[in-house]
Amino acid sequence: MKTNILFSFDCEDYTSDLSTDMLVRLGDTLAANGVVGHFQMVGLLAADIARKNRQDVVRALAPHRIGYHSYDHSIHPNLMEKTDTEDYGTARERFLEKEPEGAEIVKRVFGRTSLCSACPPGNSISYAALYGYAKMEIPVYIGGIFDEQDAPFRFCNAVQIPYTYMLENHLFAHDFDPDAFLDLLAGGGLITLYNHPNMICHTEFWDTVNYAKENRTPFGEWMPCPERPPEEIDRFFCNLDRLIKAIRADETFAVTNLDELLAKVPDTPVIRREDAGRIFAMLRTKPPYRNSQSELLLAAAAFLRDPDRKTYRQEEVYGFLEQPAAADTDREFSREALTAAAEQIREGTFLPSRITVDGDVIGPRDYLCAAWEVLAGHPVGTVRPQIQTEVPEPYRTLREVSFRGNWLNADTFEDRYLSDRLRLQALTMSI
Repeated sequence: MKTNILFSFDCEDYTSDLSTDMLVRLGDTLAANGVVGHFQMVGLLAADIARKNRQDVVRALAPHRIGYHSYDHSIHPNLMEKTDTEDYGTARERFLEKEPEGAEIVKRVFGRTSLCSACPPGNSISYAALYGYAKMEIPVYIGGIFDEQDAPFRFCNAVQIPYTYMLENHLFAHDFDPDAFLDLLAGGGLITLYNHPNMICHTEFWDTVNYAKENRTPFGEWMPCPERPPEEIDRFFCNLDRLIKAIRADETFAVTNLDELLAKVPDTPVIRREDAGRIFAMLRTKPPYRNSQSELLLAAAAFLRDPDRKTYRQEEVYGFLEQPAAADTDREFSREALTAAAEQIREGTFLPSRITVDGDVIGPRDYLCAAWEVLAGHPVGTVRPQIQTEVPEPYRTLREVSFRGNWLNADTFEDRYLSDRLRLQALTMSI
């Protein structure tokens, strides 16, 4: 089984022309080896490239894919600090203040009609941003919370791609051995090799110096990062070239790009009423499934509301905003009661955390299983106590996520909602 290698670069440092120079060398090195790279571009960096008429950068990146890396990356309040609020409408409005503008700047500067991906700045992974970028028709979220999977899957309406190995941790070594590094990568599946161009030419992150915990300097009056000597920079690019050539020469590896990956990601299946028996049996197993639980819940409600409907498809799905209720005892509900309750479940918004059926409050997964049971032909839908929002077993990082006190967030950042709400989107997951 081949191991597929994807190259991605977080282009974020708008405080240093030297960092911008690295984009030219990266673009040229990849292109010389026939590799399509993915350059995740911060809006303010794209604006700086345009203001300084850096056509050398635009030309060097022309053969490659351009993604989006937020409007300003690290300026406080950052995306997490802005969207850690109880009201989702407020979080969404704060996301919309700058993010669409930044994406349009990137597209305009690099002459693109669309962006291949969105990449979170640092560890700034907000559920509001995930849904926001998907609404902006950006199909992939790369380098996010997940690092366990070896194949793309869907979560919060976007295909998720992991970041795997950070190149600056390896390519400065005097004794770098490409073949030994490939042994580390071998085993099949998908590997994303990523890099921060700022760190090719500096020994510290630009935003650690200028934006750790607070805005340390006025905008445009940034403190410079310590520079690497030219021989270290040259060593990085020499080892990058050697690595790419080694990958190309090894038949067990293949360099890929997001266009190729997306072409291989199957569409979620159309949900058919006639498959109710199979779906009900599937719900007795652990997720994830080919269709998300959110979509299956919406489909069940749609089929109950409209007895003549035969198929269902809904790619825009949502999880919850608060911990859902759950049945605490076994219960049975008639088809009529479940049909009446279906009016509480609607498309294009977050799922209800509590569903009232025949006067009893149950959880959304309770309803999901009971509804498909009656759709499968059973006279009643049975509800038994169960976990409503279980994070599937392989995805440890989502189960354990906690954003408070990490990355560059201000000390006042409380993470009152973001970590919990990210977990509450688990029902949107599909494989």
